[in-house]
Amino acid sequence: MPKQADTETLAAIVEYHQAGLYRYLRFLGAGAEDAVDIAQDAFVALWVAMGRGKFTEQG
Repeated sequence: MPKQADTETLAAIVEYHQAGLYRYLRFLGAGAEDAVDIAQDAFVALWVAMGRGKFTEQG
């Protein structure tokens, strides 16, 4: 599980990108509920990757 600093970073990433990702998914043709689900899956995948150390401050 990611550290507290990583949790704060993820929260900032989600807050910054959530609306844009949702709009993009809707543009691609996803229904409203599907767009929410797909975006959530993407952020969960990021959370898991961060927990595995795949993303760091250096990149």
